[in-house]
Amino acid sequence: MKKTVKSFRYALAGIIHAIATERNFPLFLVSFGLELILAFSLGINHFEWVILIMAGGMFLSVELLNTAIERQSNAFSEDRHRFSASFDRGIKLTKDVAAAASFISLLLVISVSLIVLLPRIFPLIR
Repeated sequence: MKKTVKSFRYALAGIIHAIATERNFPLFLVSFGLELILAFSLGINHFEWVILIMAGGMFLSVELLNTAIERQSNAFSEDRHRFSASFDRGIKLTKDVAAAASFISLLLVISVSLIVLLPRIFPLIR
């Protein structure tokens, strides 16, 4: 049980680190929270809740993984005098691919949000 509690503390520390150090992560959290408030006020159904929460949670998870990959890559590249130029290029490509994964998951969450929420918003503005 102690190991489980410890792992939750590590996870919470990682989230706090991302909030404190990543420029966009707090914005993503607030946006997701506002989206959930909007979804609640629009009265979406259970299936739509599952879809929105899964898409938003997946995006936040990918964003956290991207942060972890960036941190590890930066730690390796700080000691670059031990490595070759191709190693530095490999680190850049690693960070670029992680950023691409984050971007694709952002496009997915935006698409899902529009598909679920716009049909409920349009009747309200007519």
